[in-house]
Amino acid sequence: MSSDDVYAQTVQLLRNFEALLQTADSDLDHIVHIQVFLADFNRMNEAYISVIKTHRPARTVIASKELPKPSFKVLINLTAVRADA
Repeated sequence: MSSDDVYAQTVQLLRNFEALLQTADSDLDHIVHIQVFLADFNRMNEAYISVIKTHRPARTVIASKELPKPSFKVLINLTAVRADA
C-alpha cells in the first residue's frame, strides 16, 4: 500500500477495482456485494462514499484488530457483474 491511512488505502483499493472492472466491461455501479475488513470504519466509510457515490451494493463490514500485514488498514473483496449482464 502506498499510504498507512485507511482513507487513502480505501480509495486506492476501490480505484484498483474500478480499473479491473473496466477490463471486464463493467464498473463500480455493477458491484453486487462488497466485503470489508478494517480497523477504522468511519474513515473507510468516508472514502467509500466518495468513490462509490450513490450506488449502494450489499456490504459486509468486519472489524478486525489485525490484518495480514501491519501496514494494511483495510482489505476489500467484491463481487460484480458485467455491465451487459
